[in-house]
Amino acid sequence: MTLIGLSPGLGTVLAGVVLANSEFRHEIESDIEPFKGLLFGLFFITVGAGMNVALLLRDPTSIVILALGVIAVKALVLYMICRVFDIGRRDRWLFTLGLAQAGELGFIPTVFAADLGILPLVLSDKLMLVITLSMLMTPLLFLVFPLYQNARKPSLAAL
Repeated sequence: MTLIGLSPGLGTVLAGVVLANSEFRHEIESDIEPFKGLLFGLFFITVGAGMNVALLLRDPTSIVILALGVIAVKALVLYMICRVFDIGRRDRWLFTLGLAQAGELGFIPTVFAADLGILPLVLSDKLMLVITLSMLMTPLLFLVFPLYQNARKPSLAAL
């Protein structure tokens, strides 16, 4: 991958995509299973180590607003898709909240574009923080969702 100008990390992801659709998929899955927790931990440690915490401390408001904006735009699109396909009300919200974050695959093009000089480093760092915060906010949305559902139900006292 280095010979063609791509990072080894991107090459690993591409190799994983190719192998995931091959006849060796089940064998690879069984070989990787014992290391899955370790690999997830390594991934999140790497992501955390790559964060520009100074940028977050310097401008937390805009980064949080951008992360909420990403979640809101994605949630709106996902909610509309659910309505088009007539997914039930409760499932519609769970689907929307579950997929509203930017997602870890957003790291790949962000880092790749920064490595190629397409994105300035400051913008790349900001996008990495927005992606990470959107991923961190998603479990909080699931915690708030039942409160929202309960607030919408009419109480017997109001009748």
